[in-house]
Amino acid sequence: MDWNDSLETGNVVVDNEHKELLALVKNMLTAGMSGELTSENRKERVEIAVNFLEDYAKRHFANEEKLMDESHYPDKVTHKTLHDGFMPIFSKLKDRVVEESGSLDVALEVNKVIVDWLIYHIMGSDKVFAEYYKDWEGL
Repeated sequence: MDWNDSLETGNVVVDNEHKELLALVKNMLTAGMSGELTSENRKERVEIAVNFLEDYAKRHFANEEKLMDESHYPDKVTHKTLHDGFMPIFSKLKDRVVEESGSLDVALEVNKVIVDWLIYHIMGSDKVFAEYYKDWEGL
């Protein structure tokens, strides 16, 4: 899945982080499916990508939550619960990726789960928050 305008929240910082997250997922999928790498190199590349993606997601969630605190976002608890709920899902996928990197099934599952979650989250709660934040900034 590539970035497109329908995913824009209107918050430049958040949108840039979303673009980067989607690019990281795509890179991880590409690394996992690359036929040009030895299986050991592929595994190492996938592990690096998945670890970086995990760290980046945590930083992104923290950045969003900081903006929520700053703006006194009334639905922060619910939104943070969504973030907190994603990390165990990601952790299970990460374990599978590390154990089975190079497996097309795992690469496709990771792509589907992560991209579906991100798209749902961006198109739903992130857009609602971004609209609130934009109104808050305008005050």
